[in-house]
Amino acid sequence: MKRIIYILLLMMGVLQTNAQIPQWALDIANQQAIQDTVATTSPSVRYLDAVIPALSIIRQQYRLTRNGESFGRNNKSYFSESYSLGIKISGGTILYRKVMFPWEGNADYERVNSANQYKPVNDRSLMSSVDGNEWKVVELELETRYVFPFTSDSLLYYHSDAKSDFGLPVDESMGTKQGYIIWAYSTTGLEDSTMQVKFQQSEFKTEASAKNTSVKVKPADIDNVLGGVFIVPQVERAGYIKVMLVGVTVKTDQDGWTLKMMTKNQNNLGGEGKENEDKDKKRKKRTEDEKNSPHYTDESGLTPIK
Repeated sequence: MKRIIYILLLMMGVLQTNAQIPQWALDIANQQAIQDTVATTSPSVRYLDAVIPALSIIRQQYRLTRNGESFGRNNKSYFSESYSLGIKISGGTILYRKVMFPWEGNADYERVNSANQYKPVNDRSLMSSVDGNEWKVVELELETRYVFPFTSDSLLYYHSDAKSDFGLPVDESMGTKQGYIIWAYSTTGLEDSTMQVKFQQSEFKTEASAKNTSVKVKPADIDNVLGGVFIVPQVERAGYIKVMLVGVTVKTDQDGWTLKMMTKNQNNLGGEGKENEDKDKKRKKRTEDEKNSPHYTDESGLTPIK
């Protein structure tokens, strides 16, 4: 069938040099080209290659403070850290709540701060691509108006930036969404700076509506999950497939994950974190002395930073 169509088009081009090829013939050839693309290209390779450049691992460190003094732990300039997935979209990056509050759910923090005598404070932010293991310090403006809740439950945050020409395009529309959830896993543990990231892809279909902005989902393997994205491929023309970001998975309990849809009534794109303006001013007053290396460790493992 495909060969016949190509021969037909060739003959029409030769016999009708100055005439326009009929639209019906173009439509048939166009549809056949799309079918060939879908049939001969591996979905896992095709979609994963489009998604990986927009994903990163964010390593957020934090320290403890009390009475004007800062504490790290075990001779480090930070007490602990979290690891989570970052998703680059046009104009900004979607962050997990772990980046904003890396101490939440941390057993060491809960043990040391059981009496609430310390205040946790975000420290350095580091980032690595998901297909590499080179950590680079980045300036995430976590306590400024440029970072604000992306979803109404504050499980996802949005960090606006000036790079609007790079990232996954977001599908905010309603309707049936059929595509793939791509899960990112650590091959070792969720708090390992030498982690390697692997991916699992599964077909998924759901309805995006004003009443259906959160959908329960479950990864095939529940251990060491960093996060996941729900993408839907859109064929725009023959041979060109555009991958749209439709949702992001978040962990809601011990083993449960929920897919947060990117619909307009769910996300806060175009908003502004005005409530963080005061925090922005306070952050700028932080002295360089707080960033110096620690010099001794006390009995609890806390390391004063001076």
